[in-house]
Amino acid sequence: MKLFKLIIALAFVPAVTQAQTIQLKLPKGAKYEIATTTRVNSSASVMGQEMESALDNSVVESIEVKDARAAETDIVSIITRITANIQAMGQEMAYNSDKKDNEGALTETFDKLKGRVKNITIDANGKIVKEDKPAEEISAGAMGMSVGAGGLPGFNSIFTGREAKAGTTWYDSTKNVAEKLTTSTAGNYTVQSVSDGTAIISFAGTQTSTGTIEQMGMEMGMTTSSKVTSQFEVDIATGLIKKSSVTTDGNSTIEAGGMSIPATIKSTITSSARQL
Repeated sequence: MKLFKLIIALAFVPAVTQAQTIQLKLPKGAKYEIATTTRVNSSASVMGQEMESALDNSVVESIEVKDARAAETDIVSIITRITANIQAMGQEMAYNSDKKDNEGALTETFDKLKGRVKNITIDANGKIVKEDKPAEEISAGAMGMSVGAGGLPGFNSIFTGREAKAGTTWYDSTKNVAEKLTTSTAGNYTVQSVSDGTAIISFAGTQTSTGTIEQMGMEMGMTTSSKVTSQFEVDIATGLIKKSSVTTDGNSTIEAGGMSIPATIKSTITSSARQL
């Protein structure tokens, strides 16, 4: 009878669940495919006239883990597909790497980017310690996009080692320097839910940029201030970001030709990843 009562009592004792931690474990030989889409809409006021522009581009990149050591991991990325469409000042430029008859300003540069091989080495936390800097990289300021920009798509060191538990929150800030443009992002990450080995993590914060950009051979000063909201689906066991969506909405001022041009900019970057 006492044994029966003990069993009943234990049945009502809350189970102790060990907290999960997001790991970065990329086995040698693992292959992934990352597809990223960028959409940007802007409106600038020039001498009393509103000038609209739009960008829609996508990049598919394959990632292969060439070597996995205790302290570092060697990765090779290859851009396998690029599409782009830019509308500005009444003109339109388009590119599709699947076609052989591309024409226009984007063709020469993008043709060089397709199939480009890039070597990246990350440390145990996922931070890049070594990275190729090919000459074919496109200026984000010149094209309004980040095709060929630095970084490792599908992974983010910000999540490595974080507790995958609903309600967990932390503050973080990053700074990125691309050519002559410095961008700082800061805000709070929150684990919204955890299910089936996946953590849903949101981000809310601000982003500021300052420096100079180049467009059509002209260098212009630029400052921006934006709100950023994001959501990530992170695989707890590997650190792979299976899906992500990053939206920025803000204002910009461009200094060019002795004029100060105000503009509004909204961008959305979505990404999906899968293991091959």
